[in-house]
Amino acid sequence: MPSRPSPHRARCLRPAVAAVFAALAASAGCALEAAHPPPSPPAAAEPDPGPILDASRPAPRFLVQAEGGARLASEEWVGVRPFAVVTFASWCHVCEAKLPIVRRVAERHPSVALLVVSADEEETWPRVAAFVRRHGLAGAPLVRATSFPRFAGAYAPHATVPTVVVVGREGRPIEYQRGLTDEDDERLELAFSLAERGGAAGQRAP
Repeated sequence: MPSRPSPHRARCLRPAVAAVFAALAASAGCALEAAHPPPSPPAAAEPDPGPILDASRPAPRFLVQAEGGARLASEEWVGVRPFAVVTFASWCHVCEAKLPIVRRVAERHPSVALLVVSADEEETWPRVAAFVRRHGLAGAPLVRATSFPRFAGAYAPHATVPTVVVVGREGRPIEYQRGLTDEDDERLELAFSLAERGGAAGQRAP
Protein backbone atom coordinates (compact mmCIF):
# COMPACT_ATOMS: atom_id res chain seq x y z
CA MET A 1 0.00 0.00 0.00
CA PRO A 2 2.27 2.82 -1.20
CA SER A 3 1.81 6.32 0.07
CA ARG A 4 -0.03 8.74 -2.19
CA PRO A 5 -0.41 12.41 -1.35
CA SER A 6 -4.04 13.51 -1.37
CA PRO A 7 -5.36 17.03 -1.98
CA HIS A 8 -8.34 16.22 0.24
CA ARG A 9 -6.55 15.73 3.56
CA ALA A 10 -8.51 17.46 6.32
CA ARG A 11 -6.76 19.78 8.73
CA CYS A 12 -7.63 21.48 11.97
CA LEU A 13 -4.90 23.44 13.66
CA ARG A 14 -4.18 24.62 17.18
CA PRO A 15 -1.66 27.36 17.98
CA ALA A 16 1.30 25.26 19.19
CA VAL A 17 2.79 21.88 18.35
CA ALA A 18 2.62 19.35 21.18
CA ALA A 19 5.66 19.22 23.43
CA VAL A 20 4.43 15.80 24.55
CA PHE A 21 5.28 14.48 21.08
CA ALA A 22 8.87 15.69 21.38
CA ALA A 23 8.40 18.68 19.07
CA LEU A 24 8.07 16.49 15.99
CA ALA A 25 6.73 18.35 12.94
CA ALA A 26 2.98 18.92 12.77
CA SER A 27 1.17 17.93 9.60
CA ALA A 28 -2.31 16.99 8.36
CA GLY A 29 -4.93 16.64 11.03
CA CYS A 30 -5.12 18.65 14.23
CA ALA A 31 -1.81 19.96 15.54
CA LEU A 32 -1.60 19.59 19.29
CA GLU A 33 -0.94 22.22 21.91
CA ALA A 34 1.88 21.82 24.39
CA ALA A 35 0.88 19.24 26.97
CA HIS A 36 1.65 19.11 30.67
CA PRO A 37 2.00 15.85 32.64
CA PRO A 38 -0.66 15.18 35.26
CA PRO A 39 0.31 15.60 38.92
CA SER A 40 0.74 11.89 39.64
CA PRO A 41 3.46 9.98 37.74
CA PRO A 42 2.64 6.81 35.77
CA ALA A 43 2.71 3.52 37.66
CA ALA A 44 5.50 2.06 35.51
CA ALA A 45 8.56 3.59 33.85
CA GLU A 46 8.30 3.85 30.10
CA PRO A 47 10.82 1.95 27.97
CA ASP A 48 12.51 3.62 25.03
CA PRO A 49 10.16 2.70 22.16
CA GLY A 50 13.01 2.29 19.70
CA PRO A 51 12.57 2.89 15.94
CA ILE A 52 9.34 4.67 15.09
CA LEU A 53 7.03 2.90 12.64
CA ASP A 54 9.59 1.01 10.61
CA ALA A 55 7.74 -1.62 8.56
CA SER A 56 10.83 -3.83 8.46
CA ARG A 57 10.99 -4.06 12.27
CA PRO A 58 8.56 -4.82 15.09
CA ALA A 59 6.28 -2.01 16.23
CA PRO A 60 7.57 0.24 19.04
CA ARG A 61 7.71 -1.24 22.53
CA PHE A 62 5.57 0.13 25.31
CA LEU A 63 4.62 -0.32 28.94
CA VAL A 64 1.68 1.88 29.85
CA GLN A 65 -1.28 1.99 32.18
CA ALA A 66 -4.79 2.44 30.84
CA GLU A 67 -7.46 4.44 32.60
CA GLY A 68 -8.92 2.11 35.19
CA GLY A 69 -5.51 0.69 36.07
CA ALA A 70 -4.94 -2.05 33.48
CA ARG A 71 -1.26 -2.58 32.64
CA LEU A 72 -0.54 -2.78 28.91
CA ALA A 73 2.83 -4.21 27.87
CA SER A 74 4.03 -4.59 24.29
CA GLU A 75 5.03 -8.20 25.04
CA GLU A 76 1.30 -8.98 25.24
CA TRP A 77 0.46 -7.09 22.04
CA VAL A 78 3.30 -6.83 19.52
CA GLY A 79 3.66 -10.12 17.66
CA VAL A 80 0.88 -11.67 19.74
CA ARG A 81 -2.25 -10.16 18.22
CA PRO A 82 -3.17 -7.73 15.45
CA PHE A 83 -4.04 -4.31 16.85
CA ALA A 84 -4.56 -0.67 15.99
CA VAL A 85 -3.53 2.37 18.02
CA VAL A 86 -5.94 5.26 17.54
CA THR A 87 -4.83 8.69 18.81
CA PHE A 88 -7.42 11.45 19.07
CA ALA A 89 -8.46 14.55 21.00
CA SER A 90 -11.99 15.46 22.05
CA TRP A 91 -11.58 18.99 20.66
CA CYS A 92 -10.56 17.85 17.19
CA HIS A 93 -13.30 18.13 14.57
CA VAL A 94 -11.33 15.93 12.16
CA CYS A 95 -11.41 13.20 14.82
CA GLU A 96 -15.21 13.49 14.87
CA ALA A 97 -15.21 12.44 11.22
CA LYS A 98 -12.38 9.89 11.42
CA LEU A 99 -13.45 7.83 14.43
CA PRO A 100 -16.72 6.59 12.87
CA ILE A 101 -14.62 5.16 10.02
CA VAL A 102 -12.35 3.41 12.52
CA ARG A 103 -15.34 2.04 14.44
CA ARG A 104 -17.06 0.66 11.31
CA VAL A 105 -13.90 -1.06 10.10
CA ALA A 106 -13.13 -2.41 13.59
CA GLU A 107 -16.63 -3.89 13.87
CA ARG A 108 -15.99 -5.87 10.68
CA HIS A 109 -12.67 -7.14 12.05
CA PRO A 110 -13.20 -7.98 15.74
CA SER A 111 -9.94 -9.91 16.01
CA VAL A 112 -8.00 -6.63 15.56
CA ALA A 113 -7.77 -5.14 19.05
CA LEU A 114 -8.07 -1.39 19.51
CA LEU A 115 -5.99 0.74 21.85
CA VAL A 116 -7.19 4.34 22.03
CA VAL A 117 -4.99 7.23 23.10
CA SER A 118 -6.32 10.62 24.17
CA ALA A 119 -4.13 13.68 23.56
CA ASP A 120 -6.41 15.82 25.74
CA GLU A 121 -4.91 17.88 28.54
CA GLU A 122 -6.41 18.73 31.92
CA GLU A 123 -8.65 21.41 30.42
CA THR A 124 -10.51 19.06 28.08
CA TRP A 125 -9.95 15.69 29.79
CA PRO A 126 -13.43 15.67 31.41
CA ARG A 127 -14.95 15.42 27.92
CA VAL A 128 -13.01 12.33 26.90
CA ALA A 129 -15.21 9.59 28.40
CA ALA A 130 -18.34 10.91 26.68
CA PHE A 131 -16.41 11.39 23.42
CA VAL A 132 -15.19 7.78 23.45
CA ARG A 133 -18.67 6.44 24.28
CA ARG A 134 -20.26 8.50 21.52
CA HIS A 135 -17.92 6.94 18.98
CA GLY A 136 -18.47 3.38 20.20
CA LEU A 137 -14.92 2.90 21.47
CA ALA A 138 -15.61 2.66 25.19
CA GLY A 139 -14.66 -1.03 25.25
CA ALA A 140 -11.07 -0.36 24.16
CA PRO A 141 -8.26 0.41 26.63
CA LEU A 142 -7.83 4.19 26.96
CA VAL A 143 -4.36 5.66 27.51
CA ARG A 144 -3.65 9.26 28.41
CA ALA A 145 -0.93 10.63 26.12
CA THR A 146 0.35 13.17 28.64
CA SER A 147 1.06 10.35 31.10
CA PHE A 148 3.04 8.30 28.57
CA PRO A 149 4.67 10.71 26.10
CA ARG A 150 7.16 8.20 24.68
CA PHE A 151 4.37 5.83 23.76
CA ALA A 152 2.28 8.68 22.34
CA GLY A 153 5.21 10.01 20.34
CA ALA A 154 6.09 6.59 18.93
CA TYR A 155 2.58 5.87 17.67
CA ALA A 156 1.69 9.44 16.61
CA PRO A 157 5.08 10.73 15.43
CA HIS A 158 3.82 13.79 13.58
CA ALA A 159 2.18 15.41 16.61
CA THR A 160 -1.22 15.45 14.94
CA VAL A 161 -4.59 13.89 15.58
CA PRO A 162 -6.27 11.78 14.47
CA THR A 163 -3.59 9.15 13.90
CA VAL A 164 -4.17 5.44 13.29
CA VAL A 165 -1.41 2.81 13.26
CA VAL A 166 -2.35 -0.77 12.33
CA VAL A 167 0.04 -3.50 13.48
CA GLY A 168 -0.16 -6.97 11.97
CA ARG A 169 -0.14 -10.36 13.61
CA GLU A 170 3.64 -10.60 13.12
CA GLY A 171 4.12 -7.36 15.05
CA ARG A 172 5.09 -5.04 12.20
CA PRO A 173 3.28 -1.83 11.21
CA ILE A 174 1.01 -2.29 8.20
CA GLU A 175 -0.70 1.07 7.88
CA TYR A 176 -0.11 4.59 9.19
CA GLN A 177 -2.77 7.25 8.74
CA ARG A 178 -2.90 10.82 10.00
CA GLY A 179 -5.64 13.30 9.41
CA LEU A 180 -8.50 12.37 7.09
CA THR A 181 -8.52 11.67 3.36
CA ASP A 182 -11.02 10.24 0.90
CA GLU A 183 -9.01 7.01 0.76
CA ASP A 184 -8.93 6.25 4.48
CA ASP A 185 -11.93 3.93 4.64
CA GLU A 186 -10.66 1.69 1.84
CA ARG A 187 -7.07 1.69 3.09
CA LEU A 188 -8.09 0.96 6.66
CA GLU A 189 -10.30 -1.92 5.57
CA LEU A 190 -7.41 -3.46 3.64
CA ALA A 191 -4.99 -2.89 6.53
CA PHE A 192 -7.29 -4.57 9.07
CA SER A 193 -7.76 -7.52 6.69
CA LEU A 194 -4.00 -7.87 6.27
CA ALA A 195 -3.47 -7.57 10.01
CA GLU A 196 -5.93 -10.38 10.69
CA ARG A 197 -4.43 -12.84 8.28
CA GLY A 198 -0.79 -11.86 8.72
CA GLY A 199 -0.26 -10.16 5.37
CA ALA A 200 2.89 -8.36 4.30
CA ALA A 201 3.52 -4.96 5.79
CA GLY A 202 3.05 -2.01 3.48
CA GLN A 203 2.63 0.85 5.88
CA ARG A 204 2.41 4.46 4.85
CA ALA A 205 5.68 5.99 5.94
CA PRO A 206 5.57 8.83 8.50
